[in-house]
Amino acid sequence: VEVSNQEASVSGSQISDAGPSASGSTKTSLISPKQSAISVSEAKRHTSLFFALCTKRPTLLRQLFNVYGGSPKVVKQCIHWHIPTLVRNLGSSCPEMLDIIHSPPEGSEELVTMILQTLTEESNPSANLVVAVKHLYETKLKDASILIPLLSSFPKEEVLPIFPRLVDLSPDRFQDALARILQGSAHTGPALTPAEVLIAIHDINPEKDKVPLKKVIDACTACFEQRTVFTQQVLEKALNKLGRQCTDSSSFYENSYSSTRCFPSFG
Repeated sequence: VEVSNQEASVSGSQISDAGPSASGSTKTSLISPKQSAISVSEAKRHTSLFFALCTKRPTLLRQLFNVYGGSPKVVKQCIHWHIPTLVRNLGSSCPEMLDIIHSPPEGSEELVTMILQTLTEESNPSANLVVAVKHLYETKLKDASILIPLLSSFPKEEVLPIFPRLVDLSPDRFQDALARILQGSAHTGPALTPAEVLIAIHDINPEKDKVPLKKVIDACTACFEQRTVFTQQVLEKALNKLGRQCTDSSSFYENSYSSTRCFPSFG
């Protein structure tokens, strides 16, 4: 897509592989190349047509992902506007979409995340979707945030190995991950209980797991701030177990100190 980076206009762009042309090749215009500049509303109209075609021909998705990374902000906004409806219409079993998630073009990771969020809003991810995302994380995109939409469907055995990577995310992303972990699925319940979350934080070795100690402490503090979830009883249970395991860990002392700040009666 070739689009001018202006606040209120978009230059011509084209995404190939739609309808047959006179030469036998397949092309469709997301935004007509004959127009040097069009308004945002006009851009939305053109993208509406393209997304309607995607519903009929999911193979067009690959072209969309190919151009996404290099598109200016105004074009990405148009794509963001339409992508949730398209994803819901295609569903998580769409082979073309699964193939893209399995190995997305460089620069399209944000779009992949939006798709995953949409697919997991009201239902558990399909087995094929989980496989595709795990492959992406293990082979190409070493960013644990891509796993967040799926965490509610992960069992404890799969959450614990990636937990340090979740703690190493930004505070907002860690909070998102924590909410998914504690939510769990209707069939299996939470992946970790609140007490198990605190223990998992304590078990992080900053040097071995390559997680700054400050992030470990911040994660612990973020938990303590959720007093309706991480209650005094939860803290007592976690700290009692941690105290039996090891009492010379800096994170153990930080747990103890932070808990007495949040729950003075605990001290």
